[in-house]
Amino acid sequence: MTLKAFFDDLKKNHIIPSELNYENFIIILTKMKIIDPTKIKYVGTANSEREEFTRFAFNSPSAFSIGLSLRSKSYLSHNSALYIHGLIEKPPKELCINKEQSKKEYLNDSTLTQESISRAFKNKPRQSKYIWKWKTHKFVFLNGKNTGDYSVINLVLENGEKIRTTDLERTLVDIAVRPIYAGGVKKLIEFYSGAREKVSVKKIIKTLQKLNHKYPYHQSIGFLMEHSGYDKKEIDQLRKLGIQYDFYLDYHMEDNEYDPNWKLYYPKAYWHEN
Repeated sequence: MTLKAFFDDLKKNHIIPSELNYENFIIILTKMKIIDPTKIKYVGTANSEREEFTRFAFNSPSAFSIGLSLRSKSYLSHNSALYIHGLIEKPPKELCINKEQSKKEYLNDSTLTQESISRAFKNKPRQSKYIWKWKTHKFVFLNGKNTGDYSVINLVLENGEKIRTTDLERTLVDIAVRPIYAGGVKKLIEFYSGAREKVSVKKIIKTLQKLNHKYPYHQSIGFLMEHSGYDKKEIDQLRKLGIQYDFYLDYHMEDNEYDPNWKLYYPKAYWHEN
């Protein structure tokens, strides 16, 4: 319920004086420190209807709750979800929040070729330009394809806040698809290693099949698991999905090496350091 709806309900039930208007109601609650008016400012470069607006916060909400309140049916993903699952120590300053597109028909692209894959991954990855700022945090809003909020779960944080986030398996798939929203490709091994003892490889495969991405990201995930100490039998489940094309661990990589087992290009300097 919005604050305005709450005000209207109080008035309808004669709980507050009929002559009290909404503006004065806000002033009274602010002076009593029941609410804290806080500014949300648009800092992205995409077209936006608003440049700034006010949110009325109760009980000192976290940045996660503020961000999720900006778009209905949104959920934490990528770096935000990594933090929720304990794979990042400090809350990111830029929080990824996903709101899925409306439902539409998605078809497998039967025209996928080695040439089209290589051409796509030579370019820089697309990044969201829809960004809002609140205090010291930024909210990067993603507009993912419709999955029916697959593997999105409800959690209660230690402070009692209720949030929506991708589960661990979906999070690991998402960061393999877009490493840029997880701090970059160099961080992937750290996150896959940290999740090794609590993740279900079987569920990751199910998630991959449900999300039905155009490109063979199972090759990236198998490679990451192999370098993160996962059990060989579990890794082989990903290998059984088929390895047909040469693929890339990330977009726009330079000075690469090639893993023939996964037919995967990866950044040379990083893997030699680790």
